[in-house]
Amino acid sequence: MLQYVKLQVNPQVIVLPATAEADLLAAAKAPAAAAAGAAALAGDGIEGDAEVVVQLQRPSMFTYDRQEDAGGGEGMLLVDKLTEMKLEGHLLIHGPSLSALDVFKEEEHPSAMGISSSKEGASVYGLLQRCVTGMGKRLLRQWFLRPVVQLEVLADRHDTIELLLEAPSTNDALRAVMKQDGLEPWLQLDPEDDDAAAAGFGGGASFQARHQPAASPWDKLAIILKLLAAIGPQLTACGTLIGDVLDLSSPPADGCLVQPGVCDALDQLKATHAALPELLTQVVESELQRVPAQVARRYSSQLWSMVYIPQVGFTMCVTGGRLAEELLELLPDYDLAFMGDEGPAAAAAAAGADMGGQAGDGSCTYYYCECTQQLNSQYGDLQQKIQDLETSICTELIKRLLEFGPRLAAAAAAVAELDCLASFAAAARELGYVRPTLTTDDVLLIEGGRHPLTELLTDGRFIPNDTCLGMPAAETTAAEQQQQQGSEAAGPRMILITGPNASGKSVYMKQVALLVYLAHVGSFVPAQRAIVGLRDRILTRLPCCSMEAVAQHASSFMADLGQVSTILHRATSRSLVLLDEFGKGTLTSDGLNCARMCGVDRAVLVRASDVLSLQQAGQPVSRLALPQLQQRDEQYWQLMQQLAAVELSDEGAVVRLLAAMMAVEAAAS
Repeated sequence: MLQYVKLQVNPQVIVLPATAEADLLAAAKAPAAAAAGAAALAGDGIEGDAEVVVQLQRPSMFTYDRQEDAGGGEGMLLVDKLTEMKLEGHLLIHGPSLSALDVFKEEEHPSAMGISSSKEGASVYGLLQRCVTGMGKRLLRQWFLRPVVQLEVLADRHDTIELLLEAPSTNDALRAVMKQDGLEPWLQLDPEDDDAAAAGFGGGASFQARHQPAASPWDKLAIILKLLAAIGPQLTACGTLIGDVLDLSSPPADGCLVQPGVCDALDQLKATHAALPELLTQVVESELQRVPAQVARRYSSQLWSMVYIPQVGFTMCVTGGRLAEELLELLPDYDLAFMGDEGPAAAAAAAGADMGGQAGDGSCTYYYCECTQQLNSQYGDLQQKIQDLETSICTELIKRLLEFGPRLAAAAAAVAELDCLASFAAAARELGYVRPTLTTDDVLLIEGGRHPLTELLTDGRFIPNDTCLGMPAAETTAAEQQQQQGSEAAGPRMILITGPNASGKSVYMKQVALLVYLAHVGSFVPAQRAIVGLRDRILTRLPCCSMEAVAQHASSFMADLGQVSTILHRATSRSLVLLDEFGKGTLTSDGLNCARMCGVDRAVLVRASDVLSLQQAGQPVSRLALPQLQQRDEQYWQLMQQLAAVELSDEGAVVRLLAAMMAVEAAAS
């Protein structure tokens, strides 16, 4: 696998974690000569004997360095770990289909601070993404990228969402706890204290029933079992260790996180730093006393303050103009450092600089003097010493926490999953979604279905639509009973939609696909009722998908042919296929040939050609002349004549003729 990635990326440097196994190191160092040779035969011209530099870096579990800071760039491949993902059990849907269905929509960030970054636009993922933790957001995106077709997994997600909808206060409490504290409440839980455990889970009393088998439907949920399995002595010890070292109760001041009492030297430095503003005020007052009172009164409009600016040190800031020559004669040790407005002083204060005195309006002039030299020698690196000590303490804490790595990872994964399910429940409650019924039968029944995005733009005027595939619409109840008994329901397997422009055909098609897609993600769906048979693929040929033709240096029609070819090769009896405006813009004859290529029956094509010819000539279109239709019409016409001749008082004859007419219709269908 790594050899294939190296062949595609052609990196000059590969960065691996320091804990990488020997086999992974050997694969990274080995040249991709064999694969490159095959590629060269294919005409790619890639050289496989180029040297690849392998670098090791610390594990990224407890580091928050950005990828650019870690050395990412052109010609570099960052490998955290290699895992095998099996396609079995997942609903396959390719990227252009996700874009055409508006599952994801990436937009450029509008703010000036978001240059070169992007944000999620008006998409289905953005609509349902209500997660309150970063790990929950990342997991939810993985769920949307990898829908599942495992009935047990989906049923468990739907059960959890349903219970959270029945207890909205519990769901709100869980989300509030996770938003405020993240993983911290679970780190502080005592596995032997049921009351504390219930409080940590948001006050849900059902969590206390873990010692009472089958006492609550919560006990059977997979997420509850994962959370309870993650809570143990190791996780409690980990939480105690973090709580003893770090102060997470309030936002850090000046980047300080370590609790008092952990390090005496650090406490002394922090005490000195806390007393520094008062000391600086005293220094300013002593400097002002060097100026005679009668002289000071002439320059009372100037304000003096002692300012510490990183990389510059302590300086005396004079607001209101430069010092006069009269003052400089009285203060011979004052040397001009630089001049500026209030920006540097304000920026220094915002960055955590220490200031004594006050600063007023006007330009600022900064001076060095003997007192600033003394302050720099005694306190100039005070903030840096505090940060260095805290960094060393946090590094030692990380080393100890690495022993609890698997337990922390399991707890974080469980909290992330709970965050996703709580997000689905919040969205379902707000948007009025219902639980779909999933089955292994090849059926799709939707009553009152709505497009999740379009309905938000119509101000409540969206008209719900029904869909029936694999099940007769007139025999819904009987078909559901057959479904429960394990028998297959018969019904149409294809729907042909026609209508004028802007009548909602594309919206309807996307709506059906999105409802099926959301059911496989594990979310509730926008409908009154939905029975969804498990699908293996969602294959689309939508107008939005043709936008990629520009990047492929191909015509739109060529891109359409490629998409339909993919559908024909990959579609199975369990696939959901959407074809919208295939061959749009082509001649009539070309369109008929495209339909013939897709396997459409010749009789249908001949009839379509005749209808188009009659419409172009302005002539009326007659009924299709087929022997079966003519025979049915004759039988129906004879029965209608007999029914018209029968007296209404003869109920037996009327019922007999009506039954015969229904039999003719049933035989024809």
